Amino acid sequence: MSTEKVEQVFPVTGNARLVVRNVRGTVVISPGQEQVIQVSAVKHTDSGAAARTAIELKQAADGSVH
Repeated sequence: MSTEKVEQVFPVTGNARLVVRNVRGTVVISPGQEQVIQVSAVKHTDSGAAARTAIELKQAADGSVH
């Protein structure tokens, strides 16, 4: 089994918004530093269609993190 890990930090202001879409697996959301959303995503490639599954992290113009 192999894994792919992506980590990224997004600066946010005011009421931060995080949108998560997960195909399969566990999602854990924890409080962190103020004015920051830190995302750590791990894709496990032991089963399914690993080549067709991607980790995408982006921040929209309104500041929300997807």
